[in-house]
Amino acid sequence: INIRMRFNQTGDESYFGGLMELAQMITMIGVILTGTAVLREKERGTLEHLLVLPVRASSILLSKIFANVTVMLVCIVLSLYFVVENWLGIPFNGSIPLYLTGAGIYMFSATAIGVFLALAVRSTQEFGLLCLVVVMPMLILSGVMTPIENMPWFLRAMMSVLPSPHFVKFTADVGFRGADFAIV
Repeated sequence: INIRMRFNQTGDESYFGGLMELAQMITMIGVILTGTAVLREKERGTLEHLLVLPVRASSILLSKIFANVTVMLVCIVLSLYFVVENWLGIPFNGSIPLYLTGAGIYMFSATAIGVFLALAVRSTQEFGLLCLVVVMPMLILSGVMTPIENMPWFLRAMMSVLPSPHFVKFTADVGFRGADFAIV
């Protein structure tokens, strides 16, 4: 067997784990943060107040999504710099602006899932239970804990529809391999 470790010469497990955990936290926080923001408006009755204003419903939801995406992008930059690179000592080989662009695009899909789940339930407790059923399999089958190649064909087909495996691959390509915009 010829083993090649081009992107992790030391074979350190934390090298892969640190950046992949960041990708999973982006997914989880994106879904939960936006979902709870919309759900709080719905529970308090202020969502109905917003809907009777001369503003379209899409503008209200996009403002919630933009605010959460902005906060998350700032947190991603701080996490990459302070936790991943300085505290864990994992070098980020790619372009941080490219990664933030991809993470921002991905955050729109993750926050849209959170808004959809929040509008499907009546309370925060139901939202938490629904997140266990929807978000946890999305995280477990995203390619971080189990490689996509080792999954049965029907799971691979199901996961190809969701955005999380594509973001995990994007994170690995940019973070480990230093892929540029043309490759991504």
